Amino acid sequence: MLSSLTLSGLFIGQLAHLPGDGTPTGMYKQPVSEAWATVDGLRGDVQADRRFHGGPDKAVHHYPAEHYTRLVAHTPQAAAALRKNLPTSGWDETTVCLGDCYQVGEAVLQVT
Repeated sequence: MLSSLTLSGLFIGQLAHLPGDGTPTGMYKQPVSEAWATVDGLRGDVQADRRFHGGPDKAVHHYPAEHYTRLVAHTPQAAAALRKNLPTSGWDETTVCLGDCYQVGEAVLQVT
């Protein structure tokens, strides 16, 4: 079944370095009005560690907006910088299953 997904934002980012040890990261994302999905991710979005991010089964990262409240309570600094490609509301582990397909603009995304 193909469902439509309404986004609360769309974010991409370039490679940056964490304060302190300078570890490369792609977690600092900026809002964009549009992005093109490819098999490896959103065009213009960089993943620092391709073992865990990017590629056909991890091309786009989603994070439920409902979880940000708890994240901010535990780690305010990380939550301010941590943006994922597709934040949404009402789309979390209680409503989404592996294999579900969603229409986002012209792209079809499958949950993996």
